[in-house]
Amino acid sequence: MIVWVDFKLGARGGCRRRATLDGRVYILDVLWSPGESVWALTISTATGEVIRAGRWLRTGSDALAGVADSTRPPGTLIPVDTSNRDLDPGRDDLRASSAVRLQYASPGAS
Repeated sequence: MIVWVDFKLGARGGCRRRATLDGRVYILDVLWSPGESVWALTISTATGEVIRAGRWLRTGSDALAGVADSTRPPGTLIPVDTSNRDLDPGRDDLRASSAVRLQYASPGAS
Protein backbone atom coordinates (compact mmCIF):
# COMPACT_ATOMS: atom_id res chain seq x y z
CA MET A 1 0.00 0.00 0.00
CA ILE A 2 1.26 3.46 -0.91
CA VAL A 3 -0.18 6.55 0.80
CA TRP A 4 0.60 10.20 0.08
CA VAL A 5 0.79 12.12 3.36
CA ASP A 6 -0.06 15.70 2.45
CA PHE A 7 -0.18 18.72 4.74
CA LYS A 8 -2.20 21.95 4.88
CA LEU A 9 0.66 24.27 5.76
CA GLY A 10 0.05 27.47 7.68
CA ALA A 11 1.77 30.84 7.32
CA ARG A 12 4.03 30.04 10.28
CA GLY A 13 5.66 27.14 8.46
CA GLY A 14 4.26 24.19 10.34
CA CYS A 15 1.43 21.73 10.50
CA ARG A 16 0.10 18.81 12.53
CA ARG A 17 -2.00 16.05 11.04
CA ARG A 18 -3.16 12.57 11.81
CA ALA A 19 -2.48 9.83 9.31
CA THR A 20 -3.47 6.18 9.21
CA LEU A 21 -0.48 4.10 8.15
CA ASP A 22 -0.91 0.34 7.90
CA GLY A 23 -4.08 0.49 9.98
CA ARG A 24 -2.66 2.53 12.89
CA VAL A 25 -3.12 6.24 13.55
CA TYR A 26 -0.05 8.45 13.94
CA ILE A 27 0.47 12.15 14.55
CA LEU A 28 2.85 13.84 12.14
CA ASP A 29 4.20 17.30 12.88
CA VAL A 30 6.28 19.21 10.33
CA LEU A 31 8.09 22.44 11.08
CA TRP A 32 9.99 24.59 8.58
CA SER A 33 13.45 25.68 9.71
CA PRO A 34 14.26 28.87 7.77
CA GLY A 35 17.89 28.93 8.93
CA GLU A 36 18.51 25.43 7.58
CA SER A 37 15.93 25.62 4.77
CA VAL A 38 14.62 22.20 5.72
CA TRP A 39 11.45 20.57 7.02
CA ALA A 40 11.75 18.69 10.31
CA LEU A 41 9.33 15.84 11.03
CA THR A 42 8.22 14.51 14.39
CA ILE A 43 6.12 11.36 14.33
CA SER A 44 4.16 10.18 17.37
CA THR A 45 1.65 7.51 18.29
CA ALA A 46 -2.04 8.45 18.38
CA THR A 47 -1.65 9.06 22.13
CA GLY A 48 1.25 11.48 21.61
CA GLU A 49 4.20 9.22 22.49
CA VAL A 50 7.08 10.49 20.34
CA ILE A 51 8.59 7.85 18.06
CA ARG A 52 11.07 10.11 16.27
CA ALA A 53 11.59 13.85 16.73
CA GLY A 54 13.09 16.49 14.49
CA ARG A 55 14.07 14.25 11.56
CA TRP A 56 15.05 16.38 8.57
CA LEU A 57 13.12 15.51 5.43
CA ARG A 58 15.44 14.89 2.48
CA THR A 59 14.26 13.55 -0.86
CA GLY A 60 14.93 9.83 -1.16
CA SER A 61 15.79 9.36 2.54
CA ASP A 62 13.51 7.30 4.77
CA ALA A 63 12.44 9.43 7.76
CA LEU A 64 11.96 6.21 9.73
CA ALA A 65 15.41 4.74 9.00
CA GLY A 66 17.18 3.61 12.13
CA VAL A 67 14.06 3.72 14.32
CA ALA A 68 13.79 0.43 16.20
CA ASP A 69 10.74 1.45 18.27
CA SER A 70 8.02 -1.23 18.10
CA THR A 71 5.34 1.48 17.79
CA ARG A 72 6.75 2.91 14.55
CA PRO A 73 4.97 2.35 11.25
CA PRO A 74 6.43 -0.78 9.63
CA GLY A 75 6.98 0.81 6.20
CA THR A 76 9.01 3.70 4.81
CA LEU A 77 8.25 7.44 4.91
CA ILE A 78 10.14 9.18 2.13
CA PRO A 79 9.90 12.61 0.50
CA VAL A 80 9.49 12.08 -3.26
CA ASP A 81 10.13 14.74 -5.90
CA THR A 82 7.29 14.07 -8.35
CA SER A 83 8.90 16.47 -10.88
CA ASN A 84 11.90 14.09 -11.11
CA ARG A 85 14.35 16.93 -10.42
CA ASP A 86 15.57 15.28 -7.18
CA LEU A 87 14.98 18.44 -5.12
CA ASP A 88 14.58 18.40 -1.35
CA PRO A 89 11.22 19.68 -0.08
CA GLY A 90 11.12 23.48 -0.07
CA ARG A 91 9.04 25.88 2.00
CA ASP A 92 5.99 25.48 -0.26
CA ASP A 93 6.18 21.69 -0.67
CA LEU A 94 4.56 18.75 1.20
CA ARG A 95 1.08 19.76 -0.06
CA ALA A 96 -1.09 17.70 -2.38
CA SER A 97 -0.37 20.08 -5.28
CA SER A 98 3.38 20.48 -4.72
CA ALA A 99 6.31 18.87 -6.51
CA VAL A 100 7.76 17.21 -3.40
CA ARG A 101 5.36 15.10 -1.36
CA LEU A 102 5.73 12.68 1.54
CA GLN A 103 5.08 9.06 0.58
CA TYR A 104 4.41 6.19 2.95
CA ALA A 105 4.96 2.69 1.55
CA SER A 106 3.94 -0.46 3.40
CA PRO A 107 6.48 -3.26 3.58
CA GLY A 108 6.55 -5.03 0.22
CA ALA A 109 4.79 -2.19 -1.65
CA SER A 110 6.28 -1.14 -4.96
